[in-house]
Order: sequence, then C-alpha cells, then structure tokens
Amino acid sequence: MSTYNFHGSIGGNSNFGDNGRIEVRHYGGDGDLEGLATRLTEALHAEQRPDLAARAGEVGAEIAAAAAEGRPVDQGRVRRVLGTVTQALGAGSAALLLAQQLATLVA
Repeated sequence: MSTYNFHGSIGGNSNFGDNGRIEVRHYGGDGDLEGLATRLTEALHAEQRPDLAARAGEVGAEIAAAAAEGRPVDQGRVRRVLGTVTQALGAGSAALLLAQQLATLVA
C-alpha cells in the first residue's frame, strides 16, 4: 500500500463566510467602462432597438461625465437605465450580456 503525502494547502480556492472575496474583473477603469457602454449602444443598434440605444447612450454620457469631472459614476442613474434596457431585451442577446456586465462593473 502506498500513500500520497501532500505538504500544502488542500483546500484550494475557497470563499467561506465573510473572510474572503473572489472577484474576476475583465475591465478595469473608467476608460473600459466607456468602451463597454459604446459596445452596448452599438449592439442595440445592431439588434434594431434604437429606442433602447438612446437610453444606453445615457449610460455612456454619465460614465464620460464622471471621468471628466473626476467623480464616481452615479450608480443609481446607471442602474435605472440598465434596468430598463435589460427588461426589454430577449434572453441570449449580446446587448443583454453587455448590459449585465456594465451593471456588475458599476456596482
């Protein structure tokens, strides 16, 4: 009979209780947020939703204004607009994914 001796942490990545926090962020900084908002607007135009694209433009304008003024993005305003956009989109659309990513990153 043989044994396997492992002299390291066998727990792996764990996130139990309030002690740890695992975050995966693929976008970092306001410049990336602006690019993501632009992609959302373009995706809505591609999906023939100009009414929602106009609303998504408000998100991009808020992100740009916040960056120019050196203040944080108004999370309430962005969440309201993204809530309106996500409710009107169908499951599986690229615009829905982009809106959900933006909502996660702004929070």
